[in-house]
Amino acid sequence: MTSLLAAALAAGGCTTTGWVVASPPPVIVTDVEVVAPPYDEVWSVDVFYEELTEYGVWLDDPSYGRVFEPYGDDFAPYRDGRWVMTEHGFTWVSDEPFGWACYHYGRWMFEGRWRWVPDTEWAPAWVEWRETDDTVAWSPLPPRDGRWRPPRDAWRGARWNDVLAPDLRRRSLDGAALAGVFDRLRPIERHGKSPHGRRWA
Repeated sequence: MTSLLAAALAAGGCTTTGWVVASPPPVIVTDVEVVAPPYDEVWSVDVFYEELTEYGVWLDDPSYGRVFEPYGDDFAPYRDGRWVMTEHGFTWVSDEPFGWACYHYGRWMFEGRWRWVPDTEWAPAWVEWRETDDTVAWSPLPPRDGRWRPPRDAWRGARWNDVLAPDLRRRSLDGAALAGVFDRLRPIERHGKSPHGRRWA
């Protein structure tokens, strides 16, 4: 591409001496280490019960079995933390003490309050992505049976330039700010793979 552009400039009488096409700088995350487990799965969701108890309550749901409801009336998933780029793609790094489990194993549902449905398969994040030319948005994926769809206010977003910002919560878009672009958001159909080859969206 560079040689083609240089040839076109030369044909137009322009010189390319000293002209260099710069690649965008790589995204480097130095203050956070995100390590996927050496395997894709935990053996049983039982590992989460005791570990998460101090951060919320476990409830019995008729459709999904035991689900975890974090403390906090205003809790919403994928809000307190940030995105980092890792070898697995966009990976959520939570500021919440239960984030190691709830954002990488299992999915979310909303029934008056957010509830986490645990699973044993790891992913960098279990979210649906949508975008416009300058905005990206994400929402928790529903449990595997797909009976539940996230409400509009479950979506969070950011300008593409801000999505990897360390202070993402301050820069993020939700509510009225995201409503202005919501109808123009289109699904992102790119997928990645977990450490051992399982696909994630």
